[in-house]
Amino acid sequence: MSTGTGATRKLSAAKRQSFAEDDRRRVARELHDDIGQRLALLADDAARLRQELKVTDEAIRNRLDSLVQQARDLCEDLRRISHAIHPSILDDLGLVPALRSLAEDFTRHTGLAADLLDFNIPGDLPVELGTVLYRITQEALRNVSKHAGVATVEISLVADRGEIVLIIADSGAGFESASKTGLGLTSMRERAHLAGGTLRVISAPGKGTSVHVHLPLARRQAY
Repeated sequence: MSTGTGATRKLSAAKRQSFAEDDRRRVARELHDDIGQRLALLADDAARLRQELKVTDEAIRNRLDSLVQQARDLCEDLRRISHAIHPSILDDLGLVPALRSLAEDFTRHTGLAADLLDFNIPGDLPVELGTVLYRITQEALRNVSKHAGVATVEISLVADRGEIVLIIADSGAGFESASKTGLGLTSMRERAHLAGGTLRVISAPGKGTSVHVHLPLARRQAY
């Protein structure tokens, strides 16, 4: 009885997580496709107005230039926020391009190198499973940027013996893994658990950190 109850709770939690991702997807699409597009048009209109106006006062010209740049910066910020809420590339192109984009954004914002290695996964990987792997990678990279110091990161993702194996390894400061129970790691472990898999963190001071995720391919119906 307890085993059945535990399985029911796990499935219910997985459904709640799936519903939350659906909500994220809708909000991200609305931000990008509606508000983002309107803001982009506003920036373009402001730029055209700046060119058409015969303004001779340098201070006013500089202010107009600043307003145009602020509008464009807001477009980029909105794109970044939309991507963080739910990356449309994950739905449109799949997990590997989404992870590649995530790694590029990580490098652009932190200056730390993130290399993708050994990508070999099924072409029909369920979107839900891809979302779990993406979110875990996203949180792992966030932890690297916060705690690892100067580091390089390597990400590998392979299908092996009926499961997907994801490894995110960095060469940073490391820590006593047995004592690390922050919200980020807790969230990653919960995501892996709800997908029927496991997540293990290996680290030591001065020796970097690696996150090992094993998710079963055969349990697609659990989503």
